[in-house]
Amino acid sequence: MRVETLSNLIFASPFLTRLVFLASLAVLAPLHAAFHVKELLSYWRIAWHARSGGKHIVIIAVTYPMELPFVSGLLNRLKSDSDVQLFIAAGTRNVSPGTLSALAGVHALPFGILPFCRADALVSTRSTLGWNRTLKGLRIHVFHSHVSLHVVYNEGSFEGYDAFFAAGPHHVHELNHYLPKRGESRFRAFEIGSEKLDGVLQSRQDVRPASSDTVLFAPTWGPSSANASAEGIIEALVEAGYTVYYQPHPLSFNTDRDVVQRVRDKFGAHPRFQLVADNKYALIPFATLVTDWSGIAFEVGLGLGRAVIFFDCPQKVQNPNWRAYLREPGIESTYRTRLGHVASTPAELVSLLSTSHSSGPLVPQLLSEIWSYPGQAAERAHAKLRQLLNERRVGSPWLGEIGRHLARRRQSLIRLRADESEASTRHEPSPTERALSELAAKERLNEADLHQKVFPFQKRFELHSRLYDSYDAGWRALSAQASVWNLVAFAEG
Repeated sequence: MRVETLSNLIFASPFLTRLVFLASLAVLAPLHAAFHVKELLSYWRIAWHARSGGKHIVIIAVTYPMELPFVSGLLNRLKSDSDVQLFIAAGTRNVSPGTLSALAGVHALPFGILPFCRADALVSTRSTLGWNRTLKGLRIHVFHSHVSLHVVYNEGSFEGYDAFFAAGPHHVHELNHYLPKRGESRFRAFEIGSEKLDGVLQSRQDVRPASSDTVLFAPTWGPSSANASAEGIIEALVEAGYTVYYQPHPLSFNTDRDVVQRVRDKFGAHPRFQLVADNKYALIPFATLVTDWSGIAFEVGLGLGRAVIFFDCPQKVQNPNWRAYLREPGIESTYRTRLGHVASTPAELVSLLSTSHSSGPLVPQLLSEIWSYPGQAAERAHAKLRQLLNERRVGSPWLGEIGRHLARRRQSLIRLRADESEASTRHEPSPTERALSELAAKERLNEADLHQKVFPFQKRFELHSRLYDSYDAGWRALSAQASVWNLVAFAEG
C-alpha cells in the first residue's frame, strides 16, 4: 500500500485521525516545548499575574510576520485595553520571538509552547489549528483574504475553531455549508470586515496618480499561478511599451523561486521592468492590475478602483472535493468577470490593456455584496472579541473566577456609593430611592408591601456595603488570595 493511500485512509476516519493526532502530540509536543522551557515559564508567570488582576489573556497567532497588518488594528486596540494581557506567536522558524516582539510591540511566544498555554482566547489567521486545538479557551479565526473557503483552502481547514471573523457575507454562507458537513456544528460566524482591505482604503490618499502605460503584474503562488507564463507575459508587455512592476506572492519566493529567478535574470536590467519584493503596491503608479486567481484582485478592484485583467490559467483549487460542500465554485470565480476582463494569451492581454477601464462605477455595488463594514474591521473585531470574552470564561467554575468576581463587585459598589453621595450632595432622591419609587408606581404597592418585597434585597445591599467597607483595608489580602486560587486553577488545567 502506498504511503499516500495509507495517509488518506487514516485521515478519512475521525477515530484514527484523533488517535494519530494524540499519539504524535504526546510524543512530539513535550519534546518541542522542552527547548522553550524558559519562555514557557515566563508565559506562566506573566499570565498568573494578569489573571490575578482580573485580566483576559489573549494570544494572537499568525503564520508569518507579513500577516501582522491583517490584524494590526485589533492588535493595537488590545494593546491599549487595560483588561487584556496580550501575547503574539508566529508559526515560522525564520523569525525569533525577540524579532516578533519588536515588530508587534507585545510579548512574543514560540509557537511550539502554545498547546501548553492557558488563554481566554486564541485569535489566529492560520487556516488550521494543528496542535493548538488542545489550547484551552476560545479559538477565533480572522480571515485575511476574500477568496472562497471551500475551494482555495485544503479540505479539513478551519476545523476546531469556535468563532470566525468573516470578511464578507459569502464567508458566513460558505462556513454554514462547509463545516457542518465536516462534523463541525459548534461554531459562530460574524461579519466583521477585512483589515487588509481597510488598509487599502486608507492608503488611497497616499496612492500615486495612475499612469496608463504602467502595469502591476501580481500572480498568486503555487501550480495554478500565472508564474508559469510570467516570462511571456512580461516580454509582451515591455515590448508593447508598458512599464511592468512584477510583484510575486511572498510565498512564491519559496515555492516558485526558480521562476522568480529566471524573470529576474532575463528582465532585471530592462529599463521598463522592476521586481517588487514587498506588498506596497499602493505606492506604484499603475493603472491596471494583471493577475490570475489571487485575492489581490479584490484589494485593487474594490479598494483602489483600478482596472483588473485576469490571465486565464487553471483555477486555484486546494480542495478537489469542493462540490461536496457547495455548488458555487467560489467568489473568485463567480465575480471574475464583474471585477475585470479575462485574457487567454499575452497578445490578448496587450490588446485588452488599451480598452480596460477602472472598476470605479462598480465599487459601491460590489462592496455591499461581498465586503462587510468597510473601514470598521478593527473596531468591530475588538468589540466582538470583548463580547465573546465576557460570555465565556475558562478554568475552574469558581476558583479561577474569584479574582474577577471580587473586582467586578468592588467596582459596582464604588459606583453605587458615588451615585448615592452625589445625589445626597444635590439634595435629590438617590438611585435607590428612585428605583423604589418606580417599582411602587409600576406594581401599585403600598409602603408595607414595598418593604416586604425589597427587604431581602435591602439586607443584601447592606451586607455588600459592609463588605465594601472592609475591601479598602483587605483588598490587597483578597487579591493575594485570588492569586493563589488562580495558581490552583492553572494547576488544574
